[in-house]
Amino acid sequence: MAVYNRNLKICATCQYWTGHGVRVKDRIQIQCDSDEPALCNVTGFKKRAGSFCTCGKHQKKCGL
Repeated sequence: MAVYNRNLKICATCQYWTGHGVRVKDRIQIQCDSDEPALCNVTGFKKRAGSFCTCGKHQKKCGL
């Protein structure tokens, strides 16, 4: 499990990424498996949770 700042524009923090293994660690950080693959609902490509969001339409997930 990796820890990231919740304000980073990575796939795990984007509402268009279909993965669900993201947990809020505290008010600044999230925890997720950076290698979890899931589809991006904008590009249709399988992306890893820790990848920088390149869909161009990054939208933060509710609650993150």
